[in-house]
Amino acid sequence: MKDDLLVGLRVTDRRGMEPAHPRQALSMAEISRLLDAAERRPLLELQTIRIGPRRGKAVAKVKPHTNAKALRKDRERRLVYMLAVWTGLRRNEIRQLTWGDIHLDTIPGHILLWARTTKSKRADSLPLHAQIADELRVWRSSNAGPGDRVVSTVPHMKTLRADLALAGIAYKDEAGRYVDFHSLRVSLSTMLAAHKVSPRAAQALMWHTAPLQRVAALTGAIWHYLAGTITCRFAGGEIVTRL
Repeated sequence: MKDDLLVGLRVTDRRGMEPAHPRQALSMAEISRLLDAAERRPLLELQTIRIGPRRGKAVAKVKPHTNAKALRKDRERRLVYMLAVWTGLRRNEIRQLTWGDIHLDTIPGHILLWARTTKSKRADSLPLHAQIADELRVWRSSNAGPGDRVVSTVPHMKTLRADLALAGIAYKDEAGRYVDFHSLRVSLSTMLAAHKVSPRAAQALMWHTAPLQRVAALTGAIWHYLAGTITCRFAGGEIVTRL
């Protein structure tokens, strides 16, 4: 050959092709342990003695009012994690949810997403798994208005890492993958793939491109399928979730 067409080409730096922060998908057992830890830790923190000979023991007395606040706080955090797992919503999207966005009187229940609140800047309708729909019904106060936020806050990384530690889940696994809030969304995507949900339907459920309304009939069947095959383990026993 007279001319080498490869002359002058540089080798691509592979570091730019690999994710800077690879995420780990949690198993259903790990998700259940995380939900359990989120529900127990606020009160456990109050009960744990920090100084003296009984340091580290959860034997401190907590006032009833303080105890009630801690219980609501832990239930809220558990709800946020469950929302992220069952809907794939991102941190800011959950933070901006109002009760007017959530419709629990349909089968299945669904969330209306506004373009201004989503990362894709696209409105959508997101079907709800029965387990999270039931949790939302219990969580909603009798005087909650359409404009009221569903949750007051979304856990930051320090809080999530403490919950992971109590649940016995490593923040970074042996493969170098991390568990952060977005990992809960990754877990849903992995769950859909593991249960052989078609790529097109999974793509719609994760609302990567096409609006969910286009596959509304299909998504109902998917959630029924998932609900009938996934067993969630919580502290105190085994719960099989069903629609």
